[in-house]
Formats: sequence, structure tokens, C-alpha cells
Amino acid sequence: MIRKFARPMLASVFVADGVDTLMNQKDHEEGARDLIARVRSVTPNQYNKYVPNSEKLVVQAVAGTKVAAGSLYALGKAPRLSATALVAAQIPTMLARHAFWETQDSKEKAARRTGFLTDIGLLGGLFLATADTDGKPGVAWRAEKAGKQLNKKVQAALPTKSETEQRTEEISAAFASAGENVREKAGLLRDRASEATDGAREYVEENKDGWREQLTDAFDTAKSYVEDNKDDWIAKASELAEDARDYAEDLGKDLKKDTRKQRKELRKRAAKASKEAKKSAKKAQKRLQ
Repeated sequence: MIRKFARPMLASVFVADGVDTLMNQKDHEEGARDLIARVRSVTPNQYNKYVPNSEKLVVQAVAGTKVAAGSLYALGKAPRLSATALVAAQIPTMLARHAFWETQDSKEKAARRTGFLTDIGLLGGLFLATADTDGKPGVAWRAEKAGKQLNKKVQAALPTKSETEQRTEEISAAFASAGENVREKAGLLRDRASEATDGAREYVEENKDGWREQLTDAFDTAKSYVEDNKDDWIAKASELAEDARDYAEDLGKDLKKDTRKQRKELRKRAAKASKEAKKSAKKAQKRLQ
């Protein structure tokens, strides 16, 4: 509701100024001529041909733009576009009329400064008007929303995944998770093994000198024991060898005696068998006769 009152109030300044300029063009041609000269001085030479030469044409164009754009803005027709046109028309007007830095008269400089600041305030209002969406979403917001809705429709129109594909993805995700857990546990075991190896290495490094001393002491003790007892062991071995030799001699004698007895017994049996054989032969011979 407030826009219906605020727009005509803001536009009235520009419409009135435009009408006054059209009715009194000659009063504004000198300022337009100075403005064209300043623009040409700061514009590169290759672009000076685009700067208009007729100050009368410039005055009429700026004034016509103010009247037309101001009327459209007051009526609420294309308000953002008409506000932009008013900004474009007001800037050269401000520079032509209120260039307070070009005069040395204190009163005129103060008047121009006041007019310059007033035009700055009007430009601020126009800039706000160019961004005013009249309570409706802007073009960018509507375009973004339309894009999101179109994307949703496209996604809805696409074929959905089959149950098999979903199951395959779930299995793949499960395998990936299991693989990640295995890698984490393997890394943990590797770290623990490394810690255990380092601990064992440190333990060996710390105790190896003590172990070497203990082995040296044990070897020296064994060597001393052997040196102390070797004579007794040699004597004992000699005694055992002598006993073994005596036992072997006695055993040989016993075997020799037994062998003699066995030979005598065998001779007796052989003589007896020979006699019996002769007797049997004689008996057989008698029977044959």
C-alpha cells in the first residue's frame, strides 16, 4: 500500500525537472556543453565518436527520459526498469548542475554542494527502487526455485533402482565397511607387533651384557670342574678297563674248558654209535646168510 504513495512522491521530482528542462532547454545547454567536454576529456580517442556532439540533443534525451521513466515509476509500471533509467538520467544532470568543485564563489559553491547532496539522496532512493521486488520473489530466486522443481521432476521421472541393485549396493557397502574394519584392525595389530618388537629389542639390548657375563661364568665353572676331576675320571676309566680285561680273560678260560668237555662227550657218542652200527651190520649179514 505504501508503494502507491511513495513512488509518485519520488517520481514527481524527476518528472517536474524533466518538464522544466524541456520548456527551458537553452538554460541547460551550457551545462550540457561542459558535461560533453568533460566526458570527451576522459574518454579514449577511439570511443569519442560515440559521445554526442549536440548539447541540445543531450538536454532533450535526459529530460525526455526523466519525464517518461518518472511517469512509469509513479504509475507502478516496470518500476525497477524505470528506476534504473532515472538513475542513468540523474547522474549527468548532477554533474552538470552541481559541480561545486569548479566554482570559487563561496555562496555558489555552498548552493551547488547542497544540490549535489540532494541528488545523492535521490540516487540512493532510486537504487533502492531498482532492488525493490514489490513484495514478490525476485527473478533470481524464482529461477533457482524453478530449477530445483525441475530437478525434482527429472529425478522422479528417472527409473528407480531395482531391489537387486539396491541389495548389491548394500552388500558392496557392507564389504567396504568390513574391509575398512579389517584394515583398521590390521593396522592396530601391526602397531602392537611393532611395539612388542621394539620392547623385545630394548629388553635384549638391556640384558645382553648380563647374559654374556652369566654364560662366561658358567663356562668358567664347567672348565674348572673338568680340570679338578679329570684325573679321577681317568683313574676310574683305567680301573674299569682293567676289570673288563680280567672279566674277558676269565670268560675265555671258562669257554675253553666247556669246549674241551663238549669235544670229549662228542667223541664218546661217536664211538658208541660206531659200535652199534657195526653190531647192526653183523646182524644183517647173518640174516642174509
